This record gives sequence, C-alpha cells and structure tokens, in this order.
Amino acid sequence: MPSVYLVNDHAHDFSPARKYGQFVNITSGRVNVLKTHELFLEIVKKIEGSSPDDYLLICGHHMLNILCALAWLMKHGVVRILVYDSFNNRYIIRDLSIWDLARKQGKTIGELIDGWDSRTTPDGDGGTDGLYEEDSVSESGESEGC
Repeated sequence: MPSVYLVNDHAHDFSPARKYGQFVNITSGRVNVLKTHELFLEIVKKIEGSSPDDYLLICGHHMLNILCALAWLMKHGVVRILVYDSFNNRYIIRDLSIWDLARKQGKTIGELIDGWDSRTTPDGDGGTDGLYEEDSVSESGESEGC
C-alpha cells in the first residue's frame, strides 16, 4: 500500500486521507519557511524513502507545499497530490507529471528543460540568490502549519 506524506502535521484532522495509506510526516508544527535552502535539504532527506506511487498531502504554509512538490518532482518526475475537498469532506487526487508536460508540448524532457529560463540554473545570469545560498533572515519566519 502506498504511503501518504504529510507536508506539515499540525493540529489538523487528516483521517479522511487514511484510506490512501500510512502517514509519514515531512515536517511537523512550526517551521521557519524563510530558510528555504536549509528547509529544502531537510525535505529531500524526509522523502528519501518515497516512491512514485506514494501521495503528497498538501497542507500548511504555501512555501512548504512548493518546496515539497518541487523535491518530489525532482525525485520521481511525477507527484500524486492529495487536496482536501471541504465541500465533500474528502481528499481528491491530482496527478502532475513532468513527462506529460513535455509530451503535451511535443518535446522530450531534455528539450523542455533546455527551453526554461537560464536564470533558474546555477550557471545562469542571476536570479539564484535565494535558491542556492541561504538568505540572511530572522528566526521569526515560522509557519503555523495547517
């Protein structure tokens, strides 16, 4: 059975998602979302045991969700996202695949990546300050979670 990776386990009832698998916490409680590089590396370690068949349950601060989805896509090329449907008190699955994105554009993954803005790469023209080096931030950048 697949596992359900919780982006942030913090005072929320996730029981409707139990039917998708055993819960694995990526983060818990308050998280300093302003230390993006450090946080991203922590997330990468937490999802080491994940597989493409597992689920990523979106919850908490948007920065956590972005970093978790990015790490997941980098690791697997696909992500199975569980999104809460509050009208029906249930989680729904949304799949995102880098391969489908490339195919829909009539490109290989290499062609797709080669066409991306060079500023998003370490050897590009810039725009990497917050991505590759830790910014100086105060310790008050904590997230309240869900």
